[in-house]
Amino acid sequence: MKNIFPLSFPRRPACPVGRRASIKKITRLYTSACVFAVSILLFLPIMALGADDITFTPQVTIPGTSDFANQKEIIVSDSLIGDYISAFFNFAVPGTAILAVVMMMYGGVIWLTSGGSTERISQAKQYISGAISGMVLLLASYLILNTVSPD
Repeated sequence: MKNIFPLSFPRRPACPVGRRASIKKITRLYTSACVFAVSILLFLPIMALGADDITFTPQVTIPGTSDFANQKEIIVSDSLIGDYISAFFNFAVPGTAILAVVMMMYGGVIWLTSGGSTERISQAKQYISGAISGMVLLLASYLILNTVSPD
């Protein structure tokens, strides 16, 4: 019968009897090193308790959070979730438009460097058409939401 595997497997035991003791030593050493590393990592948070408090000053205003700065009572209203969605949409639309333009540019670079390869040209066309369809979808959602509620 012909051997179909390029490597032949040894017929003898994996390691001689004398080497089994050294493998056990290596296993014990590895296990003790892992236990030592885990114990060191467990004590790191205790050392971090002495660190100074981290303060965060947002550079972008989040709607509905002005009461947090004054430490007044927070009144949850029905429009809070709408404010968050509106703010997310106002931040996401320009970012997505920039990403779509970058993807069109990337597709153009792939097309220019394809060297006539049909695979690379089709890949570039997929990038460009995906970016254009994303821009159309983004513009349509912007027009619909701006028509329904300009705020």
